[in-house]
Amino acid sequence: MPSVRPFFNVQDFLLFMPSIVQKLSQTPISKVKFDGKSVSLDYGGKRLSYAVVKRNTCFVGNWSRSSTEVYYDAHLNDPVEIESICIHEAVEKYVTEAFKLDVDTQSHRIAQAIEKRWFQKHRRSWAYYNKQVTKIWREHGSC
Repeated sequence: MPSVRPFFNVQDFLLFMPSIVQKLSQTPISKVKFDGKSVSLDYGGKRLSYAVVKRNTCFVGNWSRSSTEVYYDAHLNDPVEIESICIHEAVEKYVTEAFKLDVDTQSHRIAQAIEKRWFQKHRRSWAYYNKQVTKIWREHGSC
């Protein structure tokens, strides 16, 4: 039986993946709307729109693999931090599904880079925010 060869060179594909992560990480977001019940934004020529659900999660934020929901942890109280988490989850969900990226090694990095730019645009300390999020995750997450 003849061996099946991929239609692409595996080495070229592996070289391509870091560049797509870098490119998607640098893609700006715009027209962000957040009201606590939904989040929507423009990213890479697409309008993303998801329902927002407050709940106890194993992580500070997460997203549904079967519906159009993003989640933020019930222990978060600051509206800017909640919006930031929801933007992160919306972007992470979209790039994972649209580009078939790995959540942990690729999509999370992309979403975090975008979240960081958005957060800093609102003149907030990224270092302080990371400490707060890590504290909540250590106290209430990591199921």
